[in-house]
Amino acid sequence: MEGTGNDIPNWRTFVLPLEGDEASESNITQILQQRPQWSATTYATSLKLYDQFTATNDPYVAPGIQEALNVLDHAYRLYGPESVICSFNGGKDAVVILQLMLAAHAHYYRNQEQNLVPIRPRALYFEHADEFPEILQYLQDTVCECDLDFVAFARGIKFNEGLEVLVRNNRPAGSSPSGPVFPMAFVLGTRAGDPNAGDQEFFSPSSHSMPPFMRVNPVLEWNYGQVWYFLRLFNLKYCKLYDQGYTSLGNTKDTFPCPALAVPGSSSNEGGLPKFRPAYMLQDYSQERAGRTKKDKKSTLEVSTKESTGNTSSTLDNIAFPPRSV
Repeated sequence: MEGTGNDIPNWRTFVLPLEGDEASESNITQILQQRPQWSATTYATSLKLYDQFTATNDPYVAPGIQEALNVLDHAYRLYGPESVICSFNGGKDAVVILQLMLAAHAHYYRNQEQNLVPIRPRALYFEHADEFPEILQYLQDTVCECDLDFVAFARGIKFNEGLEVLVRNNRPAGSSPSGPVFPMAFVLGTRAGDPNAGDQEFFSPSSHSMPPFMRVNPVLEWNYGQVWYFLRLFNLKYCKLYDQGYTSLGNTKDTFPCPALAVPGSSSNEGGLPKFRPAYMLQDYSQERAGRTKKDKKSTLEVSTKESTGNTSSTLDNIAFPPRSV
């Protein structure tokens, strides 16, 4: 194994075995079954977040938060903490679902009658050559701060291939490598307006072209403004690119700051480059992907992309403006 987070113990990058390489496949199985204990500090922090999430009465986000936590609580009840995995690639929607999942993960253990030892929450990432350095740094910081069990697949490995490995090796710790495989649930940041959303619901089975798993979409009904309101209301960390005018993150070759956030007249300053307002100040939510130079391909979005529109009045100044009428 090798990869971007090679110096981070929690970050394990897998290179797929050659077809028929039973020794390599067995090694991956054993590694995936290792689920170390979750940090007591992070567990306590996530419990506190769960209580803060449920206690908020802000009418703009409270219903969506309650709905999302209800979806996640059901996911943990049905699949168990060993079989719930978050798709985490550093984008704003991924940050939201990760923090919600961490809270639900901690809440699950608090509600158990037995004194179960919390295992690290598992998150999934696919490495690629054109990732923003800022995203990589944010991912590494988050893996450490949240004490994640981070499963990454090396550059060039397709979504289907990586997911197939996880699905066919989803066995509880201590069970036989040849024992029964448990059903798996992937928590995604898909929102209804996303190119890949289709007719998905809060729980939607994977398509026939993918390995069998359940897609869990806790923020399906959220809009752009609610995403940013949530992140700022609870002071949650996000990638600094969003403060530089980026509103939708792909990779370094297809992503630029959103033109709608350019500060008028700033390009006449020294250097001739425009300045941009932060992503949470976008007024027209339909411009969320205006900084992307190509359309997302549905085949690469079965697992949520970094990003995935309504009266958006809020009680926080300049957190996200309502969309203009069209």
